[in-house]
Amino acid sequence: MDTAYLNALQDQDAADVAYQKQSAKAKIQFTEDTTTGLLPAGMKMYEWVAAGNAPAFTAAKNERDAIAATVVNIQSQIAGPMAAKLTADRALLAKGLNTDFDFAGYVPSLN
Repeated sequence: MDTAYLNALQDQDAADVAYQKQSAKAKIQFTEDTTTGLLPAGMKMYEWVAAGNAPAFTAAKNERDAIAATVVNIQSQIAGPMAAKLTADRALLAKGLNTDFDFAGYVPSLN
């Protein structure tokens, strides 16, 4: 279990590097498209990405998310009886940290 966890963490580091690289490229392209008038006024970057304009960024994000899920799965197995509580806490935290879209997210007073 420890070896699988360490391997997943190494994979996560590599995926984060690829994600950051593709994110920077996507931001540059989005800025260029915006300043040259190729995009509708007020279009947000997440809308531009969702429209399929940054496939390499989307692939890097999906890879990073898949590896993160693997790490969480391994951590949950290591947690044993506390796995359910750990998973619930992570779900609430993920809502609060989500910056892709506008939604209610995590509100401590309601949870």
